Amino acid sequence: MGNFKKIKLLVVAAYGPELKALISLGRKHAVIRDGVAYLQAGIGPVAATFGLTHFLEDYRPQKIMAIGTAGTFNTKRFPVGTIVQAKSVSMVSHLPGFYACVDSPLAPWGEDQGEGKDPTLVRVYAPQEITCDAKCALQLAKHHDVEHLESYAYALVAQKFKIPLQIILGLTNIVGPKGHVQWQKNEAAVMLQVAEAILRELGFKKGRL
Repeated sequence: MGNFKKIKLLVVAAYGPELKALISLGRKHAVIRDGVAYLQAGIGPVAATFGLTHFLEDYRPQKIMAIGTAGTFNTKRFPVGTIVQAKSVSMVSHLPGFYACVDSPLAPWGEDQGEGKDPTLVRVYAPQEITCDAKCALQLAKHHDVEHLESYAYALVAQKFKIPLQIILGLTNIVGPKGHVQWQKNEAAVMLQVAEAILRELGFKKGRL
């Protein structure tokens, strides 16, 4: 039987470096501190599904906040460096958006995010692997705003366990053939911005959550 400790919030990411601006995990996959849990669930939809499910079998947070980096399909509307929040998640293009939640499509971000602005709401495409083809990216841009591998996995598992989910992403690159190089260049700085926004939203000082 699961050890359902009182966890106010689970912050989940694909891998450790996406959490390091909030907390140091070392070699651990999960850490619980002051009622907040931090989990590196795994890279890609299969690993993320397994990692989050495994955690929720033992612990039951009141809310899940998934964070990470994403590629943008439209740099004019959603430029690199923007912090966005998922309003829908699709695993297959051209199909209606899917988003897992309990009471509403989005867990509320709050009224104060430093400058008083909520993250931009976006349609997330969650493929099985990163899109590298430029022509394919142009087609996907007709129905999606950003691309993030693990979002559908998080949404699916959160729905299964009936836990409110919020997905906050920092845009690091343009989806296409140069995406990985741009991601490598921008990941650390963008994730620091994401972490700082989360800390402000939750009322903590920098470096403390």
